[in-house]
Amino acid sequence: MASSPERPDPIPLKQPSLLAWSGVFLLGHVLLLAVGAWLIVRFALDVPLTRLLAAAVTTTGAEWIMYLLIALSVVSSGLTLERLRFYARRRIEFDATRQRLTELLAEGRHDDALRLVESLEGMEGRVTAACLRCFDQGPAAMEEEMMGALANERLAYDKNLVVLGTLGNNAPFIGLFGTVLGIIKAFVDLAADLTGGAEVVMSGISEALIATGVGLLVAIPSVIAYNALKGRVKVVVTHTETLARTVMRFAKAR
Repeated sequence: MASSPERPDPIPLKQPSLLAWSGVFLLGHVLLLAVGAWLIVRFALDVPLTRLLAAAVTTTGAEWIMYLLIALSVVSSGLTLERLRFYARRRIEFDATRQRLTELLAEGRHDDALRLVESLEGMEGRVTAACLRCFDQGPAAMEEEMMGALANERLAYDKNLVVLGTLGNNAPFIGLFGTVLGIIKAFVDLAADLTGGAEVVMSGISEALIATGVGLLVAIPSVIAYNALKGRVKVVVTHTETLARTVMRFAKAR
């Protein structure tokens, strides 16, 4: 009697991940918070939300945005100077170092080559030294050691660059937000004093546009610094890989 074919196991249903449930709970809390705030403002305070916000904008205006942008410009300048100092202290003479390293490896003086790269403070020296310590294990082990050390060193070299990039991308929007607040304040002032006419509106709008200008003044140097510093990191990584692969070339030849 022929045996019946085995039935395949049923495909298990995919369960919602913890991250998905966390997103649902977070969305629910945000909705409850928004509804609760609306109920408090509308029924407890008996004030329309738009009128409440208009009163807050009229009181503060865009002045606090100016102080925020000034603080962000100080942060941007400080981070730029810190990164420039960090890279300057770890700068090496790449061509001379590569030539000397090649000479020592060609002569078989691996210990002297290791001491040479260990004397370098930057990424180039640390990664190349990690490769040299694995010289006797072969090129494959050196390749793995190089990739691990390179990834670890890049964390230090990329530090705070994301903050500069974020400031450069978002400072214009912060300035634009200040401009919107200033324009709202100008029209609220006009509604309160219709006899002022266009003079009241134009004065308020001119002050509001200053926020956009300040936002651009913060964003442009941040973007320039971010691009320049990222370019510097790219050069250092290229130099590092060149020195490390120089060592691996002699390991393959041996």
